[in-house]
Amino acid sequence: MKTVFIAIFLSLISLLAIAQPPPTKSSMEVLEDNSVKFSLFAPEAREIGVTGEWMPGYGAFTFENGVMKRGPIVSEKLVKDDTGLWTVTLGPLNPNSYGYAYIIDGVMVTDPGNVIGKRDGATLLSVVFIPGKESELIEMKDVPHGSLNRVWYNSPTLSMNRRMLVYTPPGYETSTEKYPVMYLLHGGSIDEEGWTTMGKAHLIMDNLIAQGKAKPMIIVMPNGYANQTAAPGEGPVIKNLPAQGMS
Repeated sequence: MKTVFIAIFLSLISLLAIAQPPPTKSSMEVLEDNSVKFSLFAPEAREIGVTGEWMPGYGAFTFENGVMKRGPIVSEKLVKDDTGLWTVTLGPLNPNSYGYAYIIDGVMVTDPGNVIGKRDGATLLSVVFIPGKESELIEMKDVPHGSLNRVWYNSPTLSMNRRMLVYTPPGYETSTEKYPVMYLLHGGSIDEEGWTTMGKAHLIMDNLIAQGKAKPMIIVMPNGYANQTAAPGEGPVIKNLPAQGMS
């Protein structure tokens, strides 16, 4: 009886091993020369590409009959091996923080193996950070950090409550001195979150203050669209409010 049980147990272990997909590497790996290896296990996919902010023409717009539209998506194709693992190595890339996404059979998706992401307007992207002298200011370093607050305020002009982001420098809460204020406005299709999620303005200011290259200051980052209360998905439901954002 004991021999039969062991035989059945070993058979089950063998079946489980067969059922498991082959081991896969991290979906994104920054190499020593600042090249980036992208790997994605998708055995059923027919075609996979990767698109990223470092690519010439990424995010370009075109004008047709006076209407601004997003241009074609630029991408690099991944190559599939016998196990269903798709890979491509690109670069080396210049030091910076870049957004990227996979295009699987024509559908843009974020990297399932990368928990670091950001939002560019209505587009969700994964993030790859390339270290180097040029990207030092946007690194999270061991320096005193300020506070980043999401502040709601009433706008009598627009008859609605709206949201802005406010950065205050290290030591602001316990200080009695007055600070200069910089109003930092976003560009088209972005919102009040853009300068921190994409531009890392709070980290830049922390690092500049720590290096003595910037005077401690308050940074106010409002939402520039009069028909938005806040970034997409962050505002309350308001009756009869026009459609928000850009198409």
